[in-house]
Amino acid sequence: MHRPFVGSDLDGIFPLVLNRYCEIPFYKEISTNYNERGEHSDLELLGSNDLVLYVDFTPDEEARQIIERNQVSCLIIDHHESQYEIITEWQKHYTNIQYTYDKKKSGTYLYYEYLCNCDYPIKDNKVAEQAVTLVSTYDLWQKDSPLWEQAQNLNRLMWKIPNWSKKDNPLEFHKYFINGQLWKLQNMKNFSFNRFELEKINADIRAEQELLAEFLNGKRKIKTRKDKQGHYFSVITLDKKISAICSLLLEKYRKLDYILCINNFDLDSPKVSIRSKEHINVLDFNGVKGHPQAGGIENVTPELCEAIWTGKTYELEFLEKMEN
Repeated sequence: MHRPFVGSDLDGIFPLVLNRYCEIPFYKEISTNYNERGEHSDLELLGSNDLVLYVDFTPDEEARQIIERNQVSCLIIDHHESQYEIITEWQKHYTNIQYTYDKKKSGTYLYYEYLCNCDYPIKDNKVAEQAVTLVSTYDLWQKDSPLWEQAQNLNRLMWKIPNWSKKDNPLEFHKYFINGQLWKLQNMKNFSFNRFELEKINADIRAEQELLAEFLNGKRKIKTRKDKQGHYFSVITLDKKISAICSLLLEKYRKLDYILCINNFDLDSPKVSIRSKEHINVLDFNGVKGHPQAGGIENVTPELCEAIWTGKTYELEFLEKMEN
């Protein structure tokens, strides 16, 4: 049996498009976030597989123990800097792992390269190469790239056409997006958006501008503070468009170094995201995973969110290794 685990953002979902194009017969595909069990809680099945594949994601400690105990082969294709030392340390005593890591490429692009090296027909597909380049441009937040706007639009599209009746199943939730991008790989000569997709994308851009205006005119609160390192940061709450709005606010307010965003889409299971300008590495904060300028806090509770919002928890703590 073969089972892949992938992330649930654009970089985590797009590998499923590649899987379908290559017609890879996985036993089961699971999409999940760090700190979210979901289907990943079915750990008994994890140990019954011959091979598990992680793309844009790595197994947590409990999963690693099951994989090792059952001598399951594990292929990990990931680019998250915060996980590199953990997985390389694991490899020292469990050698049944193939680990591909490159922080300069997205998980999707690394997986695309892996499939090409395995001689899947996708290596001759120009649209696939264009699409995974857009995914990588967005996930690595390459705002200076000439592909930046198109990369943003691909992410906008994914979140604009979900199947809301399946919101608890990420694969079904994004099935329209997955199927639409698969059709492009199968039928188009160059990657582009059709009229329907452009309508959805433009509607999403308008929604972003409306949200930004609510912060600028005071309808939504921005709480700005100064941390012990002398950095200015803001705390906001949102239930959607986290990356887009944080980016726009960071561009608007030059004084800001980073933003803490309390994601209150699910009040029982909230998240706290952190977005920063290039001179701040969010991985230098204690308990943050993700990318240097875009991460999330581990082990978030409603109480922690309330403490951050009210100022009881005034700021995040920096790791001791960070230089002042």
